[in-house]
Formats: sequence, structure tokens, C-alpha cells
Amino acid sequence: MSVAERFIIPWWEAGAKEAFSAILFDIDGVLVRNSTPLPGAREFFNRIVEQGFPHMVLTNDSARTHREKAAVLASAGFRVDHEDLVSPASALEYYLEKHGYANQKFFVFNDQNIEPLRELGIEIERDPFKLPSCDAIIIGEYLDDLQEFLWQSFNTLIERPDMPVFCPNPDPFWPSCRPTGFDIGSGSVASMLKEILHHKGIDLDVKYMGKPYRGIYDQTLALLEAKHGVDLSEPKRILMIGDTLKSDVAGAVEMGLSSALLLSGTTSQAMVDRAYATRINAPDYVFDGFSAGGSDVGARDV
Repeated sequence: MSVAERFIIPWWEAGAKEAFSAILFDIDGVLVRNSTPLPGAREFFNRIVEQGFPHMVLTNDSARTHREKAAVLASAGFRVDHEDLVSPASALEYYLEKHGYANQKFFVFNDQNIEPLRELGIEIERDPFKLPSCDAIIIGEYLDDLQEFLWQSFNTLIERPDMPVFCPNPDPFWPSCRPTGFDIGSGSVASMLKEILHHKGIDLDVKYMGKPYRGIYDQTLALLEAKHGVDLSEPKRILMIGDTLKSDVAGAVEMGLSSALLLSGTTSQAMVDRAYATRINAPDYVFDGFSAGGSDVGARDV
């Protein structure tokens, strides 16, 4: 890759945009880092919006509503429409409606955007002692009352091993709100529950919705077609821009989309080299970022 192609903006403007019909954006590590817009991200994103180029914004955050998430990005200068966001919560709604889960009773563990569930007439139960009376389980974010949840769900699933279990956000961890370190994610809670039940002879089938799983992509592609008229018969003309190999790139590869990896997030060049060597989750394009330079002038914390 030449120096001129180290960054997305000059590559895109030099004619690369003619090869694509839509863009999918990740947020953390792509548009922002540590609550600050990354160099050129705001310029490129807003230009795409002004040009009316088909796009969607994908997040694995299943706790906040799309309006809340869009407001956070808007405060940093991104012209984001909440209707252009797709999350594990909305992907879950899409899946549940498609598979006939409306008007049932779900136990929801911890933080989860429940607006989409209410739109389907789903009754929400929060009391873990009432979990056995529910039709399905949703593992939300954060770990309050984890021991009680594991005890109740473990014993309920022994008696009802076919009860559906959903984990909208599959991330095992994410950057902590504390000054340093990471928080344990809902994906780790699901893995813990699966492991405990495995020792009881039960193979739990957890349904994940966020990246890299297809739930979030199924809804995204449906929206691209319905809202923007994007031709889905040529998936390689849809470009996913992300910063992780196991989430953003893996999901794009699974769905047959093109992928652009930015080294502005959690992935190093050494990790990219290993991906190419093993041909596992290898991105189509690799860039240092959207443009060179420091943070956008006037960037505000998100």
C-alpha cells in the first residue's frame, strides 16, 4: 500500500468509492477513541451523509437506545440519524419478530435496551426468582447480581434445556468506565453459563446478535435494501469499516462483504500480518486511519 493509500479519505476520493454501493461504520476505534473523534473521521462521515451515500452505523452496545447513541455521536459533531444505527437490541427485535416470539414473557438480566421488546408486546421480568415462569432469557450488559442470575438460570435450564437464551452483545469484555482496565462483558456471562451447563451434560445454544454474528448484519442488509435501495446481490460492494479482526472483519467475511481495517483501534500490524498468513479473518484493505494529523479541530468529548 502506497503512502497516499495509508488513509481512507485520499483512497476514497481517488476513485475507490465507485467500487462500493454502501458503507457500514463501526464506532469505537473507528469514529471515536476515548470519547474523542479520530482524525478525519468526522470529516469523512459527514461528507458521506451530505452526499447521500448509503450507510449504516453498527454498534455492539445493547444497553443504550439508538436515540441515546446518536445523541452521543452528535455531541461530537457527527451528523448521525438514529434510524441509521443498528445494534444487538434492534437485531434481536428483528430476529424475534421474524421467528414468532411476540407477546411472550422474557427474563432480562441487567442493562438492556428493552424498547424494541416492548414494541413486540413482550412482557419484561426482572426478578430472578420468577425466571422459571418466563419463555426465554436475555443476558444484558454489566454484572449486577450475577451469582443469583447464574443460580436461577442454571437450575431453570436443567429442567428446561430448550428454553431460548439470547445474548445480544457477544463481547467478552470492553474498556472500563474506570480510569484503567476492562469490564467483563455479557459474552463472558454467556460463556460461563454454557460451561456450567456443559458439566451437567447440557449443551446450551446461546443466540448472539451483535458483531461478528449474522443477526446484526441480517437486519443491516434488510435496512440497506429497504431504505436505500442497495442491491444485495453484490455483497462485496458493501464495505465494512472497523478496527477489530474478530468482530468487524470476521463478520464481514462471514457475510461476504468487503472489509477495511483501521489500525486506529485495538488491532496491531502484527495481528494483521498473522491474519494474512493464516488466511483467517484477513481484511480486504488496511489503513492507518481516515486521515493524518491530530484530533479534529474543535472535537468535543462524547
